Amino acid sequence: MNWNIEQLSINKLAVPGMLTAIAEIIVTARADIVLLLEVRLTQVESAMRQLSGALNGRDPGPARMNWTGYFLSRQTGGEYYAALVRNLDYIRPVVVSTGPDGSRLHPLCDLRENTFAVWPTANWAATAYPVAAARPSIPLCDVFATPRFDRPAKRRRTAFAGKPLAEGGFATGRGYRLPALAMFWVRTAAPGGHLLPFVICHYAAVRGHGQRNTLAQAQVAQLPHLHIAQLFNSNPAGPGTSGYLDVLDDARNHRAVRVQELCFTGDFNIDFLHNSAAGDHLARVNHAAIAALTPTAERGGSAAPPAAPGVAGPVPPVPYAPPQPPAREIGTIGNQVLRAAVTEQGTIQREYPLPVPPPPPPYASAAFDNFFYGGACLVSAAQHLHDAGEVINVPASITQAHPAPPGQINLAATAGYYVIQLHKKNADNAPGLRLGAPPLTDDERLIGARLISDHLPVVLEFNCP
Repeated sequence: MNWNIEQLSINKLAVPGMLTAIAEIIVTARADIVLLLEVRLTQVESAMRQLSGALNGRDPGPARMNWTGYFLSRQTGGEYYAALVRNLDYIRPVVVSTGPDGSRLHPLCDLRENTFAVWPTANWAATAYPVAAARPSIPLCDVFATPRFDRPAKRRRTAFAGKPLAEGGFATGRGYRLPALAMFWVRTAAPGGHLLPFVICHYAAVRGHGQRNTLAQAQVAQLPHLHIAQLFNSNPAGPGTSGYLDVLDDARNHRAVRVQELCFTGDFNIDFLHNSAAGDHLARVNHAAIAALTPTAERGGSAAPPAAPGVAGPVPPVPYAPPQPPAREIGTIGNQVLRAAVTEQGTIQREYPLPVPPPPPPYASAAFDNFFYGGACLVSAAQHLHDAGEVINVPASITQAHPAPPGQINLAATAGYYVIQLHKKNADNAPGLRLGAPPLTDDERLIGARLISDHLPVVLEFNCP
């Protein structure tokens, strides 16, 4: 699951009913890994402990340890990314052991400089519980490319657009965020398990869905320059090869692990539903940026392209030792050819009031949140009609019943808080949320869902045999 819960913080989770609603939505979606965006800085550990505890209370598991594994990224911009894992005895994070630490000043660029390790151990016979208090961080990453000089005095960027001047970019302010590389090792029936790399992204927004987001477009266009993408497929247009990471095994021996999966996810702030080479100007420039990851246009479905990793390259000796070949020149790095999970659904809810007649729930307009994926296992993702991604219909899950039955959420206390304390989020215009009668209108369902977030969670379901 990928979810931008809109300024997730200790204060937000203290709103009556908020924590229960978020936990119910996540557990009902049957997610095994939850990747969160826009996690605020203040008292972040307390906030994550509260969310972890609410999830565990709703879905404790046989050993009553589910969801106690949560991990924060290094800080980027004014926030963190976060990952929650349902069961660490089946899925464990793969973290930095040696090399650059993945902080904003030392992001991961050349992944040959790093040794990685499964945390807390690659020995699956040993339980991961109870979870240690000192948890590793999810590292940030930056591009791995050599600049090209097109003409004198002109140099192409080799850092993500939007980074401050002092850190290799061209912009100042808080409108930039580096992506994070969240990798997981999945315990499988086949010996050895399976490596799953996710690149988590959150790009700056612009006012109005109809405006061009120049910064986000520039950053998305640079994502193929990440080393993990080049290791997945060095030439997606074909024929390309896949490379290897140095990952310690359960005896702490170095092992070359092939990168056979790749997934970019997050809030890209580019509307996938306005993405076509044959559309208006905004649709064409959106499509040009998104084409860095997928050739799929709006409403194109998730059945194609093949999105396969490159053929296995020669297995290198690890740990990698210098000198290594330099980063490829920017102009030689091709676009990735991945599948898109959300091509015909919206992930951003409309603003109140709804038009007349109202659209069906979840009342979405743009699609900013997505998974762009490929690989040996990821292409097995289940199809929901034409899309592999399932956008969770939060408005439809709202009930006036108290207590709410499993799979549904009651927001009476949450709406009451915003009416009495803040008079915000249009809660005054949704009396049905608080009073329990008459039946909820479409506008009240919209307002209720937006009390939690204007973003809807997206789930991608696949199997690792």
